[in-house]
Amino acid sequence: MPRNQINITYAGNNGDYFAELDETATDGDIKRIAEEAVRNGEVAEISNQNLPEGALFENFVVDRFALTGQEGTRFMIRAKVPMGNRF
Repeated sequence: MPRNQINITYAGNNGDYFAELDETATDGDIKRIAEEAVRNGEVAEISNQNLPEGALFENFVVDRFALTGQEGTRFMIRAKVPMGNRF
């Protein structure tokens, strides 16, 4: 299984998390993996914030891009607005 990049934009901050997962993972799967990583402090650029209770990325979208020159997919989690959103 390829190692895929999950790029997360939250509250004006952006960070990456790398995970071995199937490229056909659902948006819900990607959001759950990202939320667990953020809450566990594995995404340094985002983890030190006061995070709200509940599903952190429930109203976010997941974009998918093939990694250039290597196997895998880049998943991008972002608010539904173009440049992220400050909560």
